[in-house]
Amino acid sequence: MAEGVSRLAEIKITLAETEPDFEGRYCGTQSIDDMLKDSYYSGLLDKCRLLEAKADGITVGYCAYYFRDIRLSDEEYSSGFRDNQVACMYIRYIAVKKDFQGHKIGNTILAILCEMAKQQRQYVPFRMIVIDAFKHLQAWYERHGFKQFYEEGTENLGHVHMKMDLQDQAVIDRYCDRE
Repeated sequence: MAEGVSRLAEIKITLAETEPDFEGRYCGTQSIDDMLKDSYYSGLLDKCRLLEAKADGITVGYCAYYFRDIRLSDEEYSSGFRDNQVACMYIRYIAVKKDFQGHKIGNTILAILCEMAKQQRQYVPFRMIVIDAFKHLQAWYERHGFKQFYEEGTENLGHVHMKMDLQDQAVIDRYCDRE
């Protein structure tokens, strides 16, 4: 693990209170670094939530999310009397500082985000967690319970749309099948 952080450090995620301060590359992927630079301001405008991940008081990563509707083509989400538009918590990105990559910090951040989503469903009506993942990370997201899907009207431009359905499908099926 990088200097200053112990291997068994607990990762805590809180709302970012200051703008991320870094020069050059943060996580090693330019598109995510660019989103990270823009997210603090978007958070100030309540367009998204920028969260900071710390271990032993040292920032090791960031993530950002917001809520939006998506339109699914999957037949399982469409029925004869309901449209296929679904509210979701959209994870804009998960960025682990390059020095701390390879130590399962991304796993921990994603697990915390998923747990937060389940808790937020008590107050905010949404059904899924969604992320546009890099194709080389598809298997990683699948190991965490995400499945690939196609969102109508979008191109994936080098990404794979991934979803985690938080709704119990059996509850929906029982409702749709009632006489």
